[in-house]
Amino acid sequence: MKAYTVPEFERSTIDWVWRNTGIPSSFMTTIILGFLVGVAVCGQTFYSFVLENLKNLGALKAMGASNGLLAGMLLLQAMTVGVIGFGIGLGLTAIFGIIGAQKGSLPFKMVPLHLLQSFGAVLVICVLAALFGIRKVARLEPAVVFRG
Repeated sequence: MKAYTVPEFERSTIDWVWRNTGIPSSFMTTIILGFLVGVAVCGQTFYSFVLENLKNLGALKAMGASNGLLAGMLLLQAMTVGVIGFGIGLGLTAIFGIIGAQKGSLPFKMVPLHLLQSFGAVLVICVLAALFGIRKVARLEPAVVFRG
């Protein structure tokens, strides 16, 4: 038997869970797989977007737009979609938390640092997804656009 302060008890509980259960490693595996699937899905979606607009991007390139400008445009589009998606997800999470809190207990703890880390992860996913399309646009020959 031992008496703990609240912070000591929290630390002791976390240490016990890390030492005696597989929950942390399972959770980290889930996070890593979610990140990789997110990159793959976003990359495929954004690559499809680039392929659909290849003629437009080629026309811009033929008019003198540099690869850097086109890459910046694609990054801005990817980031905009990422920020909007993060906002929608955060809003739905907050609604879920409010509904859960009305039933008597909080379903999760939303720490501001974790919000920033999640936002950073979303932006990294968006940048990685945009790189697939940027590679395709960088290799594009502008003259191809004007052929039949």
